[in-house]
Parts: sequence; structure tokens; C-alpha cells
Amino acid sequence: MMRMEQQNLQRQEQRQTLTHQQIMGLGLLQLNVQDLQQQLEEIVELNPFLELVPVEPPSAPAPAPASPTVASEDPDGEEYAERWAEEALWRHHEGRDFSVNRDLDQLWQYRIDNIRSEKSLYEHLIGQLRASVRGPVDEALGTFLIQQVDANGYFQGDVAEVAAELDIPAPDVERLLCLIKTFEPAGVGAQNLRECLLLQIEAEHAADAELRELVRDHFDLLKDRRVPAIARAMRITEAEVEEVMARLRKLEPRPGRAFASGGAQVVVPEVIIREVPEERQLRDGPRFEAVLADRLFQVRFDEEALTQYRETVRAKEGAAWVQERVREANDLLSNLTRREQTLLSVAQCIAETQEDFLLQGEEGLKPLRMADVAARVGIHESTVSRTVNGKYVQTPQGVLELKRFFSVGLATDDGEDLSARAVRAQIRALIEKEDKSAPLSDEALSDILQRDHGIRVARRTVAKYREGMGIPTKRERKRFS
Repeated sequence: MMRMEQQNLQRQEQRQTLTHQQIMGLGLLQLNVQDLQQQLEEIVELNPFLELVPVEPPSAPAPAPASPTVASEDPDGEEYAERWAEEALWRHHEGRDFSVNRDLDQLWQYRIDNIRSEKSLYEHLIGQLRASVRGPVDEALGTFLIQQVDANGYFQGDVAEVAAELDIPAPDVERLLCLIKTFEPAGVGAQNLRECLLLQIEAEHAADAELRELVRDHFDLLKDRRVPAIARAMRITEAEVEEVMARLRKLEPRPGRAFASGGAQVVVPEVIIREVPEERQLRDGPRFEAVLADRLFQVRFDEEALTQYRETVRAKEGAAWVQERVREANDLLSNLTRREQTLLSVAQCIAETQEDFLLQGEEGLKPLRMADVAARVGIHESTVSRTVNGKYVQTPQGVLELKRFFSVGLATDDGEDLSARAVRAQIRALIEKEDKSAPLSDEALSDILQRDHGIRVARRTVAKYREGMGIPTKRERKRFS
């Protein structure tokens, strides 16, 4: 019996180690390049064996940089060298066409010129997290959840989905999220406005029972400002309801607003989708390929710092601290490598699926679901969502957000699916060519799409797409000569 208990304990500890690495990797994956730099700056500041350095794009092709070294317990051994050769993060991409992004050489200076001195909401919450938790698993999970708090302070994730994706118990996720909801500013981490207000009431107005009851029990009436109904439900006068509502207006519906930056946002493509050079094209092979865009910064392991620490630190406790920081550095570099590989795999899948779009534009866009990409790449669907969210790609059709390539499809007469965006492009093209003295009705557009293009789309769907594109009705488009 005692042996069985010991074995169970051992398995639990191993799972926590894997979970810590997995959470870190998924957390880095969901960040765009600007947010990634911000988090890496935080990590590097706490680890003396890492350094974050800017990368200036060369004006001409440069020789391949020397591969950095990943630290291990024995940095002079052959196993260590072979392992890093396989996992090297900062590798040279042969054949890189820097001309596709002419402004890239100015982006780093732009970032330097726009550095904010104010603390961000993310930094504010991370500081409180580190002071509140113990152990790498809770810190990694808390960081992962904080990354899903938007600029207004609301948690945009789902506890059940996070638990399923990370393969950890939902109560563990709920426990960390509840902890974050106790942080400043009051109301942060809420999943909706009602919860946000209740968190603020609990933290700052705990003695105000009427205010709590108004938000907790009568929120639907409150949204419609049904004062008489609220008064009857709370058994107070309408004047007293107005007084409670006046106190409610002093609360902050967007607790993250105080940390919002007014600086301009820079769109930086992380991936380039380009045509495969003719000499490298294979029969029935992909016509387009995905490659990483040039980096604005890179993380390196500081071997010199490690040597100095090992020469000066002799105590057993100090040596253990050094070993732990080295392990954290290796985990970070490995997770950054996996982030690159996942981003490239998803982008390559998009490039192969959306070849017609890359050649023709919107009319060639095919329907594509995240579940389809997940199945082809071999990752979780929610991982695909984190990969494309907030990331941009340079394509022959311009700089686009990766998630723009995903859409539902409509059926055609020949059994193929067509992207809803492609249908909208067809509608726009028909309207642009129409006789302005006798413009086409939504029903006529539906008939033409069916007759000439084999696209089955209802009149009301045509109207919805037309309105979504800001195109006026038939009557409003008519011109009299």
C-alpha cells in the first residue's frame, strides 16, 4: 500500500514538470511580436544567463551567424553540443528575400523611439502574481491566464477549454483565475461586466448591501433602467434606487483603462508567404512557401555570465540556484523554437490551401477551418487559434492578419466550397460592373451568382453581405443621366 502511494506521488510530480513547460510554450505562442518582446524583457531581467539584443537587418546578405550555445549540466560534452545543434533557435534562413519588406530596417528604431515608461497592465498583474504564488507550475499557469486578460481588464479565455488544452484539472485553473481576480485594479480578471462590478463592490464597498444586491440580483432590470421594477424587487423607493445607481456609476466598467497606452500600434509581420523559386519548385509541390520574417530582437544564452557564476558560487544552495536558472533558460529557448516551428507549420498549411487567393486576391479565397489546419499540422484546434491570433503575414496580396484566412464556406453547383469572403468579392464585382441607371437588386444578384457562377446563395444572404460591405441598396445606387 505504501509503495502505491509513493508511485502515485512520483507520477504527479512528473506531470507538473511537463505541464510547466507546456504552459510556458503555449503562453509564448499566443503573443504577437510586440507582446512577446515585452514578456521576454521581463524574463531576461530575472535570469542573468539570458540577454535580449536588437537585430539590425543587414543591407546585403550576411554570412550565417555562429550558433549560440545552450547551457546544460556539462557544457563541454558532446551530447550537449549535438542537442543544441538540433534545437538551435537562431538559424540562418538561406535565400531570404529582404526586399519584400523594405521598411523592416526602420522598425527597430521606431520601437526604440516609442518605448513607454509607464507600467503596462500585464506587468502590473505579473508583479502581483509573483508575489502571491509559489512554485513554477502556478506561476506558469497564472502567467498563461494573465496573457488572456484584454486591455480593458477582462479575462477572454474559458476555464474548461484551458483545462482541456493543458490537460490539467479545471479546479486548478479556476483557483488561479480566482487569485487573479483579487489583484489590483479591482475588477480585473472578470469575464463580464456584472462580475467586474461585483468584484469591485466586494473589494471597495463590502458594507454596501444594496449596491451588491442591485448588481447581483437585478442586473437585467438595471441594464434596461427599469427603476420602478427594481424598487419593487428591492422593497425600497424609486428615489433610493436612484441613489444606489449613483453609487454604482462611480465604479469602473473597464478596470484596465488606466494602464492603456496611447502610443501607435506597429503591425510587424512575423511570417512571409512567398512564391517558391522556379529552380526549387517540384512537380505537384507547393507553389508558395512560408518563411520567418526578419527578427527585431533575439534571445541569447550568456555563456560568459554562466562561467563567472560557476567560478564564484561554491555553496550548495548557490549552485542549485544557478542550475535552476540554467534550466529555465533552456526551457525558454526550446519553447521559442517550438513557437517558430508551430507558426511556420500553420502558415505553410495556409499557403498551400490558399494558393488561388495568393495569385488572384479575395475571389480565390477558399473556406478554411481551424480544425482542418489542426488536423493537418497535428496540434490542438485551440493551439491553431493562439498561433494566428494577432499575428501578421506578408503575402503577395499585402500584409494580412493570419486569422483572416479562416472562414466558413458556401456550396456551389459542382460540389466545391467557396469562402464567404470570395462570395462578397463576387457581389462587389457585379455591382461595380452594373448599369447605374438600372442597378441590380439583391434577388437579381442571387440569380446571377447561381446562373453564371454556380454559387447558391439566398437573397437575404446577398443583402447581409452587401450591407456588411457598406454598399447601398438598389434604389440608393440608381443614377439618373
